[in-house]
Amino acid sequence: MATFHIDSTDNDTLLTFEELCYEEPLLRALESHAKSFKGHKDFCANEVWYNSGCLKSMLSRLVGWLRKDNEILGTCEAYDVVYQHLWNLLPDCNHDDACRG
Repeated sequence: MATFHIDSTDNDTLLTFEELCYEEPLLRALESHAKSFKGHKDFCANEVWYNSGCLKSMLSRLVGWLRKDNEILGTCEAYDVVYQHLWNLLPDCNHDDACRG
């Protein structure tokens, strides 16, 4: 489980992917989508992550600076936790040429 340490003036908090899913249930759909990719021949994780309609653009709508309606989900820390969790679910690139992302 990906975690990220948040420094706070009052106390230290630890955000987890599970807690973020409680705040935004659509993160589970992104998790399922990331798990659905298979490392077939010619698979490129960067292409899936960065190109149009990609995982990164989907997560950017749910967590991080673009998320203005929720103090927790709108943080860089939330973005980092989700980013790392989803990225780690993708298979490694399996192609001979340069990454296409």
